[in-house]
Amino acid sequence: MLFDTGCRRGELVNLTVDDWDRRQDYLTLRGKTGMRVVPISPSTGEALARYVRTRGDHPAVGRTEALWLGAKGPLRDSGADPV
Repeated sequence: MLFDTGCRRGELVNLTVDDWDRRQDYLTLRGKTGMRVVPISPSTGEALARYVRTRGDHPAVGRTEALWLGAKGPLRDSGADPV
């Protein structure tokens, strides 16, 4: 997803499930420069679809619309830091 969109870390962790247009494979990114809509490749769309299906089993799924969920709930900036 990072390669396809060139999104920033803040834009990545702020994604919600509704920010992905599944039919057109577009993401709506919101960040410090405002809102922008970017396309993703079909392979990234397939990977995202698999993730969203798996995400449905997470205990926090009913409490948040955040796309990315970690062990303690929604992913934050510090969880997306490079190692």
